[in-house]
Amino acid sequence: MNKAILLTAVLLANLALMGAEPLMTQKDLKFTWLKDNPNYVVTFTPEIAKAECKVNQRQSLAIQAEFNRPIAAGKSYVITFRARGTTGIISLKPQFNGKGVDNLISDAELFEDWKKYEATFTAPADAKTFSCAVYSWNRLGFYEVRDFSVTLKEEKKEEK
Repeated sequence: MNKAILLTAVLLANLALMGAEPLMTQKDLKFTWLKDNPNYVVTFTPEIAKAECKVNQRQSLAIQAEFNRPIAAGKSYVITFRARGTTGIISLKPQFNGKGVDNLISDAELFEDWKKYEATFTAPADAKTFSCAVYSWNRLGFYEVRDFSVTLKEEKKEEK
């Protein structure tokens, strides 16, 4: 690999960890859990990720973020996004070091009009990488996600 490319990648990752850049943005939503199933269709544009269940087969309709994003252990982050749809509920599952943990948002009510969702988390002490998924389990219909971001939570400075 070209050393300049590698150094640029390391620099960008470090800037993200320091909060200069978001850890993730809308462009990082690019995967799904179910592939090659015509009943579960997920599409991505630069502005919106859309997931649609045409025939319910009791599975998760998921929009997955890019995997293995470097993260700072012990730091707090905020995930925000807007969503709308007809599935009725939506959940947000974080993943550290390639493994899912408890949902940050579980079965939150989903509306046909855009609504903002937000969750805060602290990366575990052993966390090296991060990803997450916005999903709806066992639901017919569709949902859309836009304005997705994961940012380092600003630490409040104590006033003297």
